Amino acid sequence: MYAHKGRMIVSASDVTLHLECPHLSSLDRMVALRRVVRPRGGDTATTVAARRGAAHEAAYVKALRAADRQVVAIPAVGTAGGVVDAAGPRPSRRGPGRR
Repeated sequence: MYAHKGRMIVSASDVTLHLECPHLSSLDRMVALRRVVRPRGGDTATTVAARRGAAHEAAYVKALRAADRQVVAIPAVGTAGGVVDAAGPRPSRRGPGRR
């Protein structure tokens, strides 16, 4: 979102973020009008997308379990003890590109 010749210009991402949190739109508008400075930190669009993606994945795993499908928990790499659920056959122990 940005101000141009007295008008607010919004993108599809701005609309999506507004649907997630209307207050965020108010804050983005104040930033665009230079009334406040955006705090340093993560990108809000990325945060919203990550949250929705995690919710989608959790619902999918729940549906797989409800259908008595096997779900294998694989420790996530690069996280603080996080676990990623993966559906399907057991992961290959040979590594990528090897048969």
